[in-house]
Amino acid sequence: AAVIGERSFTYWIRDARYHASLLVIPVIPFLLMVPLLIIEIPTNILALMPVPIMALFLGWSVHNDTAYDHTAIWLHIASGTSGRADRLGRVVPPLVVGVPLLVIASIICAPLYGDPGVLPSLIGVGLGLLLTGLGLSSVGSARFPYPAVLPGDSPFAAPQAVGTASSLIQSLSFTVTVILASPTLVFAGYGLFLPGFWSFGSLISGVVLGALFLWLGIDWGGRIFERRGPEILSASVRN
Repeated sequence: AAVIGERSFTYWIRDARYHASLLVIPVIPFLLMVPLLIIEIPTNILALMPVPIMALFLGWSVHNDTAYDHTAIWLHIASGTSGRADRLGRVVPPLVVGVPLLVIASIICAPLYGDPGVLPSLIGVGLGLLLTGLGLSSVGSARFPYPAVLPGDSPFAAPQAVGTASSLIQSLSFTVTVILASPTLVFAGYGLFLPGFWSFGSLISGVVLGALFLWLGIDWGGRIFERRGPEILSASVRN
């Protein structure tokens, strides 16, 4: 897991395909705010948007990580690498980058909302969506890999074999992440209007449920990885 995590960090640092995704993540919340500003949604409400949106996309960032390996994935399969080790190693970079980023963004956004008391809710929602999304991505990248841009190609190039299946998988991953994190979102919603427990309830549920779904995703995805090794290799080299 440590070796795979180190290699994943190398990809995140050097691979233009990852750079394109990571650069887009902080920009997306502001793009979504533009139409809301036009219809005059209060700016303090908009201050609550960046953290959950960035968390969703960070959790989604490794949903097709196996396909990004291309032919290199055969090393994991041929060497009998544990599926759990593969899944765990791949979530290390988004955890190391995402957790501090979301905490810092929450600290910035809470005063902009006008009530620092929402800080626990923001952190809880951010961490809950991130951890849950990574758990789902650990399953999805093993069970539903689809063609990815080849290493060295432009990150904006379109793989030849991309179809409606990839779009459906991406949409489902976002939807299921939100559904699984709904208790945290409900607590956060109550925390906006009721002081005290609800905000901290959002923080606790986000961390606990998120960690649970992450662990379940790594375990389930690891079992799938070990069972479907040849199919994963075939899907990774198909473009």
